[in-house]
Amino acid sequence: MRKVSGLKCSIGFLVAACAMFLMADIARAAEPRRIEIHLAHGKPVNGDVIRLKQGDTVVLEWISDEALSLHLHGYDIEVTLVPNEKQSTPFEAFASGRFPLTNHGAGHGHKALMYFEVLPD
Repeated sequence: MRKVSGLKCSIGFLVAACAMFLMADIARAAEPRRIEIHLAHGKPVNGDVIRLKQGDTVVLEWISDEALSLHLHGYDIEVTLVPNEKQSTPFEAFASGRFPLTNHGAGHGHKALMYFEVLPD
């Protein structure tokens, strides 16, 4: 039986440790980013711009104090919110640009509530 030298053993351990860290980073990157969007009286509470990078995978977590019918232009994502119930919407930022989120419900017009800015990767 041949003995493995200390140097070879150390190199092997280092390679295995690096592979473990790399695999952990890949697993974290595969998880979607969760973004909570709170709306009160039809307006965003926690800011009016969400910035993403092209290629990001996110889950939009909505909560509103009133019923809303929202539309994210450019992505044709529509979501109908029920008051005080959290709703999740998966979203992949495949196109770069600045996209308005509007309320298509009665009495709210077509004015942007907030914007999603998707920066090129």
